[in-house]
Parts: sequence; structure tokens; C-alpha cells
Amino acid sequence: MKHLSIILAVLLLVSGTGIASAGNINDLDGDGLYEDLNGNDRLDFDDVVALFENLGALGGHPLVSICFDFNRDGRLDFGDVVALFNAV
Repeated sequence: MKHLSIILAVLLLVSGTGIASAGNINDLDGDGLYEDLNGNDRLDFDDVVALFENLGALGGHPLVSICFDFNRDGRLDFGDVVALFNAV
């Protein structure tokens, strides 16, 4: 998983989302979804806000968007923000 984190961080930096600059994003439970977008080692409301604010940039990269498909419908959209919010 560490290699995927590095690749994902590079893709996020290239996409200009600014998420990776806030810290190291984390897959907190090993399910392949990166719940901790601000790198503070926990899932909180700031992660939900970061996802909402960056939906457009993240959705433009298929390899990135699958890491944030929290409702597992095959696409990155507002439903994923709601699913992440419900997980908080």
C-alpha cells in the first residue's frame, strides 16, 4: 500500500488539488480508499470538506478517483462526499 500512497500523492500534486500538500493522505483501514485527505491520521469533517472542494480535480484522473469512490458506484461524485460524511 505504501507504493500506492506515493503514486497517489504524485498524481494529486500533478492535478493541483493541494490535498497532498496538507500532509500524507492515508488509507486508514486498508480498504484501498483514502479517508484521511488532510494527513492528520484520522477521519474527520475536514476530510469531507477537502473531498467536496476537490471533486472536480480528483474526478479527472481515473487512477485517483477510484481511491475516493466511497460509495463504490464506479465514479467520483457528490455521493462519495455523502458516504464519507456518514463514515465520520
